[in-house]
Amino acid sequence: MKKAFLTFAVAAIFVVMLATPAFAASGDIVWQISAAEIEAYTDGGKGNDTAPWIKNCGGGSRAKEGNSIKFFDRTNDYDCIDIVTDGNLNAGTVYTAVAKVRTANGASTTFKYGMGSGPYTEYHAQTGANVTLTFKLDAANGFDFKKNLRIQTDGTTEDFFIDSIIIYEGDPPAASSGGGGGGAAKTGDSAMLALAAIAFALAAGAAVFVVRKVKA
Repeated sequence: MKKAFLTFAVAAIFVVMLATPAFAASGDIVWQISAAEIEAYTDGGKGNDTAPWIKNCGGGSRAKEGNSIKFFDRTNDYDCIDIVTDGNLNAGTVYTAVAKVRTANGASTTFKYGMGSGPYTEYHAQTGANVTLTFKLDAANGFDFKKNLRIQTDGTTEDFFIDSIIIYEGDPPAASSGGGGGGAAKTGDSAMLALAAIAFALAAGAAVFVVRKVKA
Protein backbone atom coordinates (compact mmCIF):
# COMPACT_ATOMS: atom_id res chain seq x y z
CA MET A 1 0.00 0.00 0.00
CA LYS A 2 2.79 2.40 0.92
CA LYS A 3 4.62 1.58 -2.29
CA ALA A 4 1.52 2.16 -4.38
CA PHE A 5 0.96 5.48 -2.61
CA LEU A 6 4.57 6.51 -3.32
CA THR A 7 4.13 5.73 -7.00
CA PHE A 8 0.88 7.70 -7.12
CA ALA A 9 2.42 10.67 -5.29
CA VAL A 10 5.40 10.94 -7.63
CA ALA A 11 3.15 10.61 -10.67
CA ALA A 12 0.88 13.33 -9.25
CA ILE A 13 3.85 15.65 -8.84
CA PHE A 14 4.74 15.00 -12.48
CA VAL A 15 1.22 15.93 -13.62
CA VAL A 16 1.12 19.09 -11.47
CA MET A 17 4.47 20.21 -12.83
CA LEU A 18 3.25 19.83 -16.41
CA ALA A 19 0.15 21.88 -15.60
CA THR A 20 2.10 24.65 -13.84
CA PRO A 21 2.94 27.71 -15.99
CA ALA A 22 6.62 28.16 -16.84
CA PHE A 23 8.75 30.42 -14.70
CA ALA A 24 8.78 34.09 -15.72
CA ALA A 25 11.57 34.60 -18.24
CA SER A 26 13.19 37.47 -20.07
CA GLY A 27 12.53 38.02 -23.75
CA ASP A 28 8.86 38.99 -23.48
CA ILE A 29 7.81 41.94 -25.64
CA VAL A 30 6.81 44.94 -23.51
CA TRP A 31 5.91 47.11 -26.49
CA GLN A 32 6.15 46.93 -30.26
CA ILE A 33 5.19 49.78 -32.56
CA SER A 34 2.06 48.90 -34.52
CA ALA A 35 0.73 49.84 -37.92
CA ALA A 36 -2.13 51.70 -36.21
CA GLU A 37 0.31 53.79 -34.15
CA ILE A 38 2.32 54.60 -37.25
CA GLU A 39 -0.86 55.61 -39.09
CA ALA A 40 -1.89 57.94 -36.27
CA TYR A 41 1.60 59.36 -35.86
CA THR A 42 2.10 60.19 -39.55
CA ASP A 43 -1.42 61.51 -40.18
CA GLY A 44 -0.98 65.06 -41.47
CA GLY A 45 2.68 64.50 -42.27
CA LYS A 46 4.25 66.40 -39.39
CA GLY A 47 4.13 63.89 -36.55
CA ASN A 48 1.37 63.62 -33.98
CA ASP A 49 1.68 62.79 -30.28
CA THR A 50 -1.40 60.60 -30.31
CA ALA A 51 0.04 57.35 -28.97
CA PRO A 52 1.27 56.67 -25.40
CA TRP A 53 4.58 55.23 -26.61
CA ILE A 54 5.80 57.58 -29.36
CA LYS A 55 6.36 61.31 -29.44
CA ASN A 56 7.33 63.66 -32.21
CA CYS A 57 10.67 65.44 -32.07
CA GLY A 58 11.83 68.42 -34.13
CA GLY A 59 10.53 69.35 -37.56
CA GLY A 60 10.56 67.87 -41.03
CA SER A 61 7.92 65.57 -42.49
CA ARG A 62 6.73 62.04 -41.78
CA ALA A 63 4.91 59.50 -43.91
CA LYS A 64 3.75 55.92 -43.52
CA GLU A 65 5.22 53.66 -46.20
CA GLY A 66 4.09 50.09 -45.73
CA ASN A 67 4.59 49.48 -42.03
CA SER A 68 7.52 51.87 -41.81
CA ILE A 69 7.87 55.54 -40.88
CA LYS A 70 9.73 57.72 -43.37
CA PHE A 71 11.39 60.90 -42.08
CA PHE A 72 12.15 63.48 -44.76
CA ASP A 73 12.50 67.25 -45.38
CA ARG A 74 14.75 67.29 -42.33
CA THR A 75 16.90 70.30 -41.44
CA ASN A 76 18.25 68.98 -38.12
CA ASP A 77 19.55 65.58 -37.06
CA TYR A 78 16.98 65.64 -34.23
CA ASP A 79 14.04 65.81 -36.63
CA CYS A 80 13.11 62.33 -35.52
CA ILE A 81 11.10 60.39 -32.92
CA ASP A 82 11.16 59.69 -29.20
CA ILE A 83 10.06 56.47 -27.53
CA VAL A 84 8.17 57.44 -24.37
CA THR A 85 10.08 55.35 -21.87
CA ASP A 86 9.47 57.86 -19.06
CA GLY A 87 6.43 56.52 -17.19
CA ASN A 88 6.05 53.41 -19.35
CA LEU A 89 9.00 51.43 -17.98
CA ASN A 90 9.92 50.44 -14.42
CA ALA A 91 13.26 51.78 -13.26
CA GLY A 92 14.00 48.58 -11.36
CA THR A 93 13.67 46.38 -14.43
CA VAL A 94 16.15 45.82 -17.25
CA TYR A 95 14.88 46.12 -20.82
CA THR A 96 16.38 45.97 -24.31
CA ALA A 97 15.39 48.31 -27.14
CA VAL A 98 15.77 47.00 -30.68
CA ALA A 99 15.08 49.31 -33.65
CA LYS A 100 15.59 48.58 -37.34
CA VAL A 101 16.50 51.75 -39.26
CA ARG A 102 17.80 52.51 -42.74
CA THR A 103 18.61 55.42 -45.00
CA ALA A 104 16.28 56.16 -47.90
CA ASN A 105 19.08 56.51 -50.46
CA GLY A 106 21.07 53.45 -49.37
CA ALA A 107 24.07 55.51 -48.24
CA SER A 108 25.81 54.86 -44.97
CA THR A 109 25.18 57.17 -42.02
CA THR A 110 25.34 57.04 -38.24
CA PHE A 111 22.17 56.26 -36.34
CA LYS A 112 21.96 56.52 -32.59
CA TYR A 113 19.91 56.15 -29.46
CA GLY A 114 20.07 59.25 -27.32
CA MET A 115 18.45 60.95 -24.37
CA GLY A 116 15.20 62.66 -25.39
CA SER A 117 15.89 65.81 -23.35
CA GLY A 118 18.86 67.59 -21.82
CA PRO A 119 21.70 66.80 -21.46
CA TYR A 120 20.97 64.70 -24.61
CA THR A 121 23.41 61.96 -23.70
CA GLU A 122 24.28 59.56 -26.51
CA TYR A 123 23.60 55.97 -25.45
CA HIS A 124 24.56 53.93 -28.49
CA ALA A 125 25.52 54.66 -32.11
CA GLN A 126 25.98 52.47 -35.16
CA THR A 127 27.00 53.31 -38.71
CA GLY A 128 25.57 51.75 -41.85
CA ALA A 129 22.86 52.04 -44.48
CA ASN A 130 20.61 49.46 -42.82
CA VAL A 131 21.27 48.78 -39.16
CA THR A 132 19.67 47.28 -36.08
CA LEU A 133 20.15 49.48 -33.04
CA THR A 134 20.24 47.42 -29.84
CA PHE A 135 20.68 48.96 -26.41
CA LYS A 136 20.10 47.66 -22.89
CA LEU A 137 17.84 50.02 -20.94
CA ASP A 138 19.42 49.70 -17.52
CA ALA A 139 20.48 52.31 -14.98
CA ALA A 140 23.77 50.42 -14.62
CA ASN A 141 24.24 50.94 -18.36
CA GLY A 142 23.74 54.69 -18.02
CA PHE A 143 20.09 54.78 -19.08
CA ASP A 144 17.91 57.44 -17.44
CA PHE A 145 14.38 56.10 -16.93
CA LYS A 146 13.06 59.64 -16.41
CA LYS A 147 14.02 60.62 -19.95
CA ASN A 148 12.55 59.39 -23.22
CA LEU A 149 14.63 57.37 -25.67
CA ARG A 150 15.40 59.14 -28.95
CA ILE A 151 16.13 57.52 -32.32
CA GLN A 152 17.93 59.86 -34.71
CA THR A 153 20.80 60.30 -37.12
CA ASP A 154 24.04 61.79 -35.81
CA GLY A 155 24.94 65.09 -37.44
CA THR A 156 23.21 64.33 -40.74
CA THR A 157 19.80 65.18 -42.20
CA GLU A 158 19.20 62.61 -44.93
CA ASP A 159 15.84 60.88 -45.28
CA PHE A 160 15.54 57.67 -43.28
CA PHE A 161 13.12 54.94 -42.31
CA ILE A 162 12.24 53.26 -39.05
CA ASP A 163 11.02 49.79 -39.96
CA SER A 164 10.36 48.45 -36.45
CA ILE A 165 10.81 49.23 -32.77
CA ILE A 166 10.54 46.58 -30.07
CA ILE A 167 11.21 46.80 -26.33
CA TYR A 168 11.84 43.50 -24.58
CA GLU A 169 11.96 42.78 -20.88
CA GLY A 170 15.47 41.55 -20.21
CA ASP A 171 17.29 40.21 -23.26
CA PRO A 172 15.74 39.60 -26.68
CA PRO A 173 14.96 35.94 -27.41
CA ALA A 174 17.87 33.99 -28.87
CA ALA A 175 17.69 33.54 -32.62
CA SER A 176 16.51 30.16 -33.84
CA SER A 177 19.27 27.84 -35.00
CA GLY A 178 16.93 26.40 -37.65
CA GLY A 179 15.63 28.01 -40.79
CA GLY A 180 11.96 28.10 -39.90
CA GLY A 181 11.86 30.75 -37.18
CA GLY A 182 10.22 30.27 -33.82
CA GLY A 183 13.24 31.14 -31.71
CA ALA A 184 14.93 29.22 -28.95
CA ALA A 185 13.12 28.04 -25.85
CA LYS A 186 13.02 30.51 -23.00
CA THR A 187 14.95 29.91 -19.81
CA GLY A 188 11.79 29.20 -17.85
CA ASP A 189 10.55 26.72 -20.45
CA SER A 190 13.88 24.87 -20.44
CA ALA A 191 13.88 24.63 -16.65
CA MET A 192 10.33 23.37 -16.72
CA LEU A 193 11.16 20.68 -19.25
CA ALA A 194 14.17 19.57 -17.21
CA LEU A 195 12.14 19.30 -14.01
CA ALA A 196 9.38 17.45 -15.85
CA ALA A 197 11.93 14.97 -17.21
CA ILE A 198 13.30 14.35 -13.70
CA ALA A 199 9.80 13.85 -12.33
CA PHE A 200 8.98 11.44 -15.15
CA ALA A 201 12.15 9.47 -14.48
CA LEU A 202 11.35 9.30 -10.79
CA ALA A 203 7.81 8.18 -11.51
CA ALA A 204 8.99 5.52 -13.95
CA GLY A 205 11.65 4.32 -11.52
CA ALA A 206 9.18 4.11 -8.67
CA ALA A 207 6.78 2.13 -10.81
CA VAL A 208 9.51 -0.33 -11.83
CA PHE A 209 10.61 -0.62 -8.21
CA VAL A 210 7.06 -1.48 -7.09
CA VAL A 211 6.57 -4.05 -9.84
CA ARG A 212 9.83 -5.77 -9.02
CA LYS A 213 9.06 -5.91 -5.30
CA VAL A 214 5.63 -7.39 -6.01
CA LYS A 215 7.18 -10.11 -8.17
CA ALA A 216 9.73 -10.92 -5.48
